[in-house]
Amino acid sequence: MRRPLKSLAVVVALGMLLTLTAAGASASTSAKSQPPAAWAKSVCTSVNGWLKSVEGAVKKTVAAAPTKPKAGKKALAKVVGSALAATKQLVARFKKAGAPAVKGGGLLATSALEGFKQVQRTLVAELSEVNHLPTKSPAAFVAAARPIEDALESALEHVQAAFNAATTLDVQPLVKAFNAEPACKEIAAAT
Repeated sequence: MRRPLKSLAVVVALGMLLTLTAAGASASTSAKSQPPAAWAKSVCTSVNGWLKSVEGAVKKTVAAAPTKPKAGKKALAKVVGSALAATKQLVARFKKAGAPAVKGGGLLATSALEGFKQVQRTLVAELSEVNHLPTKSPAAFVAAARPIEDALESALEHVQAAFNAATTLDVQPLVKAFNAEPACKEIAAAT
C-alpha cells in the first residue's frame, strides 16, 4: 500500500473531529445531548479506541510481513476485517454519545456519524473484494490489490476534505472542549 492504514485511520479520526466543528453552524440540538466537554470526551475516547484497534491490526500484519500472495491476501483480509469491526463499534459509540449541547449539535453529531458509516460501508465492500484477490501470481495479486487500496483511500479522502473545510469554521464551546480533553489531544498528536 502506498499509504499505511494507520495514517488513513488518523486522517479519518481527525477529519471527523474537525467535521464536528465545521457542521456546528446551522442545526438545532438533538433530543439526546451532552455538555460539550462530556461529548468531546466520549467522542475522542471512542476515536482513540478505534485508532488503537486499527493500528494494532496493522502492526501485527507488518510484523508478520507476508511474502506470498496467499499470505498477503489473508493478512489484508484480517486488517480490513479488524478495521471493519472497530468501525462498527465506533459507529455504535457515536450513536450512544448523542449530540453536543450546542447550536447545530444534532447536525454535527449526524455528520460525524455518517462519515464513519461511509467508512464502514467502504470497508464492507473492500473486504468482499479482498476475498476475491488472485493468489497464484505475486504480480496479479499486487495488480488486483491496488484498486482495493485506491477505493479505501478515495472513501477516506472525503474526511480529509472535511478536515480542510473545518479549519475555516469555529464553534467555540466545542473547540474549547476538544482543546481541554486529553483524549482529543492524543488524536491530534497522532498526526
